[in-house]
Amino acid sequence: ILMAGYVMAQSKVVSQNSLALTIYNNNLGVVKDVRTFTFRAGRSAVDFTDVAATILPETVTFKALSKAGYVEIEEQNFQNNMASKYSLLKDYIGKQITLFVSEGQTSKTVTGTLLSYSPAFLIQTSTGVNIYDAVQGVSVASLPNGLLVKPTLLWNVNSNSNFTTQCAVAYRANGISWPSNYIATLNEA
Repeated sequence: ILMAGYVMAQSKVVSQNSLALTIYNNNLGVVKDVRTFTFRAGRSAVDFTDVAATILPETVTFKALSKAGYVEIEEQNFQNNMASKYSLLKDYIGKQITLFVSEGQTSKTVTGTLLSYSPAFLIQTSTGVNIYDAVQGVSVASLPNGLLVKPTLLWNVNSNSNFTTQCAVAYRANGISWPSNYIATLNEA
């Protein structure tokens, strides 16, 4: 991670220890998650993945269960820029991609610079600009920076030393409900 001209060290989540969910009325839930973290001394970045996509980021609480004063979150950002076919293709406009295209009963691969992808693929190759409607697949070199495969809290943390500890993280999330239908049997005696 680049910040102000230098590379920030990476702290990491080592394991998940426990996860609890409390569901309230009005599609609201509280998630309590205890995970083991390894922190690097000084400023570092942590990717806290597998959070609810409907998280209310302003409700996040963080507590180191041991060495509580040794680490603090200085900045938090919620990233829900999930990788999809269209977000990936949008990032590859002007870059090289490979298409797998159908031509009658056969198929071929075409490599070139992506100019557009909707409603058809426009590819600049050494022979000119080509238009492809029947694309069976697309291959790209890598997932662009900033595209994630799951909702993530990105934290910049500051730690007094290198250490590993369990931390409790809690937050509220919308869109969580639980239908409760009960049947009662009365004894007439």
